[in-house]
Amino acid sequence: MESLLLLIVPVHALACLSPGPDSLLTLRNTLIHGAVSGYATLAGILSGVSIHIALAIGGLSLVASQHPLLLRIIAMAGAVYFLHLGIRSMRAHPPEAPKPAPAVDSATFGQSFRDGLLTNLLNAKAILYFISVFSITFGADTGISLRLQIGGVMLVTQLVGFTLLIESARYLRAKGIYRHQSVLERLAAAAFVLFALVAALYALSPIPSH
Repeated sequence: MESLLLLIVPVHALACLSPGPDSLLTLRNTLIHGAVSGYATLAGILSGVSIHIALAIGGLSLVASQHPLLLRIIAMAGAVYFLHLGIRSMRAHPPEAPKPAPAVDSATFGQSFRDGLLTNLLNAKAILYFISVFSITFGADTGISLRLQIGGVMLVTQLVGFTLLIESARYLRAKGIYRHQSVLERLAAAAFVLFALVAALYALSPIPSH
């Protein structure tokens, strides 16, 4: 059991920190709005991951994977939301006199949390990833205790990995990178549009016939 849990750590660490919508959104919000916004984004992402894990443990994710049309609907919803994030970044106007550590109001905090939650939940690849991990690690005789432990390890791994990402971005922000907000927003916009395109291509791909 211990070897299985130890195997999950590097696998999930690589998965959650590889370039994707979650890591991009967290990095963008931290660099532009500060670490509080970054941690609010992380809280939303962890909430989404918790839902994915709960669905996987309950077997509902596997049911969803057996209905390709449902996954494609989720992927298209994700494409629309990623495009929305891209347009919002593109239309953002940098403040005339940015401050190194601006206060994050409740609206910005709430928006960061919501963006983190929806970005994670509407990522069809995340659904497929959790299905893959749990189908490999779970057997018919796998008890609920071990399933919960694996889910807990994945959550802690994601928490630690994204905390390192946020703290790294906080360091860069302290060095004055926030002064280049316009460039950062354009780069984030381009990346979100790319993610939207990838999700849309998957959503519009032919459904395999059985």
